[in-house]
Amino acid sequence: MDTFLFFFQDADLGHGATRIQCLTHDTKKALVQTMQGLMAVCKYLLTSGHLEYVLREIQSDRLEGEFSVYRQSTGANSFMTTGDVFYACKKRLARHAATYLKSIELQPEPKEHTCLGPVMLEDAASIDKYTAEVTLTVNEESSAAYVAGWLESKCGGDLAFSDEEPLVTSEVKDFVETVSRGSLTIPHVSTFELVRLGLCFVKKARHRACCRKRLGSILLTVANFNSIDINCSKVYTHLSNVLLHGIQNLEKDHQKNAVLLQTSVKKARLAD
Repeated sequence: MDTFLFFFQDADLGHGATRIQCLTHDTKKALVQTMQGLMAVCKYLLTSGHLEYVLREIQSDRLEGEFSVYRQSTGANSFMTTGDVFYACKKRLARHAATYLKSIELQPEPKEHTCLGPVMLEDAASIDKYTAEVTLTVNEESSAAYVAGWLESKCGGDLAFSDEEPLVTSEVKDFVETVSRGSLTIPHVSTFELVRLGLCFVKKARHRACCRKRLGSILLTVANFNSIDINCSKVYTHLSNVLLHGIQNLEKDHQKNAVLLQTSVKKARLAD
């Protein structure tokens, strides 16, 4: 290219019949500047560690086309300064970036509903915190016993207890016997404890249970934490429905007679 440029610079001008066929002074000067620029760019690329390059990517037509865009973006200014070129280049790059971003089909990060996932660390911490000490009123204890008996009656075919598994005793047993009229099962201690712990959790951490599925997962974790061996999924489903439909608010009914709590429990139970 150096040799070609050397001879080209010494070439004569104006040997064509028309101006188009002639090598005019302006055309010759433009070609000389283009070749000098190409050589300078090639030498820079080779000294910068590039092993090869494609001349067509830096040919005059491409550069002139890019420059014409810069010139138009500055008001068709034919006398652009270096600052104008840099400013126009930045604007063009920014426009390309904006167009590229618009062309991307942006998809939000999938947020799987927490109901479908495992119990989170925050849930486990809440279980430890709110079930470590169960503080229920007498009415709530009686309600828990009633619900436990109802669960065993409803899911009796899917539940299995060992012969050594004790039944509830004392006041809660008396309450169940009073309201059952012979149709309600006296619950086992494990079922009663599960209902008590679930009721205590819902009273103190209702915000952790967004729906029945989530509360069911939490209740299963509560059972595992407290060595309650109940593996019947129906128990957790029905208990979640009852807890979410107001058994934790029974105290608001201001029932003076504990027996009348049966009505409130039935209202919650019927929502299942």
